[in-house]
Parts: sequence; structure tokens; C-alpha cells
Amino acid sequence: CKNNARNGITIQDNATVEVSANTFCENKWSGVLFASNSQFNITDNNCFDNGMSGIEINSQTNGSIVGNMCRRNGINGIFVQNGVTGSISKNICTENKWHGISIGKNCVPHVDNNECFKNKKCGIYNDGGMLGYNKIYDNKEFGLQEIHMYLRLEDFDELEKMASQIRNEKRRFASGSWQLNYFYSAFEIGYGSRPFEDNADYCARWISKYPTSVTPRIAMAISLCWQ
Repeated sequence: CKNNARNGITIQDNATVEVSANTFCENKWSGVLFASNSQFNITDNNCFDNGMSGIEINSQTNGSIVGNMCRRNGINGIFVQNGVTGSISKNICTENKWHGISIGKNCVPHVDNNECFKNKKCGIYNDGGMLGYNKIYDNKEFGLQEIHMYLRLEDFDELEKMASQIRNEKRRFASGSWQLNYFYSAFEIGYGSRPFEDNADYCARWISKYPTSVTPRIAMAISLCWQ
């Protein structure tokens, strides 16, 4: 599906479909737009150089987005909004002009085993909820859930790498605000029944691994302050 004036394919009116092993490229809008309230399965597609998103789900529905390549799209690689549940996994999202994967409010899909890199904004932007394990790297910006993902997984190496890169390059967001301030703001929030206690416990283990690093000590102080 190539060079269409709108979407490569549009699914709506309660249609239940499986979209698999297609190429969607150079469409003016999105490669795939799913606007039906029925279940969906979007698997193993190649979506690139579309004007908006590679795959867009805009409906209150449940389904799976698995094993797709979404590259060089004009907004997001994958974009879900308006109450989507289900799973987003094993996708590769790279070189998109906004986020690799963008998850809107009131959406709670399970997001894991995706690889998101070299996107102009976040690898995965999630407006709520938690992420499973994903490979997220070399993106221009980051989301708070990405920090919590690495913290819960005790991937302190990645947190150190991220903080050092932000600090050494004096990175700012497009708005002009400092990324380092935003990085530490992740420790002002948390998830679960004892969020700040959990943050502090993780930070203690982080300090044990990197006893000379300033980053986990600042994160620990913020967590204890909010506790």
C-alpha cells in the first residue's frame, strides 16, 4: 500500500481483521489506521516513510501489535489512543520524527520486548502505567516510565549511561528545559502500594553498585524527600 492520499489501509465500523506481512509506505497519513471497536491483530508489517504514524490505533479496543518494523514516519512509529488495551511487543521503531511508540491517556497495553532507537523524541512515550522490558537507546528525549523501567529491572548501568550522557552533553528538550531536571523528577513519582519506599530501596542497591556516582545519591535524596 503505497502513495495513497490518506492512509495505506483504514479499518473501521466494528470490523475484526488481521493485518499481516504487508508493506505500507509513503502514504500521506498513516500506514495503518484502525478505528474499529473490535479486536485487532497487526503483525509483521513494514511501515515506513508515512506522513503521520506507521501504525495508529484510535479506538477503545483490545488487540496485538507484534513484530512490525516502523521506520522514518512523520510522527510516531506506533501510536495508540482512546482506551487501547492488549499488547505491543517485538516491534522495531526507529528514525521516526516523534516517538518510536506513543501511548495516550487511558491506554494500558502491555508493552515489552520492543526495540526503539534513534527517534527524534522518546523511544517509548507512555502517558500512564508501566513498561515491561524494552530496548530503548540513542533517542533524543526520554519519558519518566523509561527511567522506572530501568530502575525496576535494576539496570543501573543503563541509568548511569543515560544520566552521564544528559549531563555531559548538557541536553535540553525542544521546549528549552533541562533534561537532567526531568531525569531526577522521575523519583518524585512511583508505582505500586509503596512507590517511594520502593524507589529508595532500588536507589540503595544502585549506590552499592556505583558507590562513587553522584546520580543515585541525588535520586535517593529525592525519593526520601517525597516519602
